[in-house]
Amino acid sequence: MLDALDDAGRYALFFLTPQLMETEGGLVRRILGSGHLIGVLAQGEDLAQTSRFLEQGELALEELAHTRTT
Repeated sequence: MLDALDDAGRYALFFLTPQLMETEGGLVRRILGSGHLIGVLAQGEDLAQTSRFLEQGELALEELAHTRTT
């Protein structure tokens, strides 16, 4: 999918779980390096768990791509 988007000169927003970001660092760097955006996909059982997932995703992006989330 990334190759097709790059060939077409298009950009996309990808929503990834914190777990995927932690295990697929190369993919995260490629997505961001190609100019695409990443959103944290965080769906917990309750607000507290969802908040923890969001924090986990923010930390993963900071470590992998040296970027801050908004």
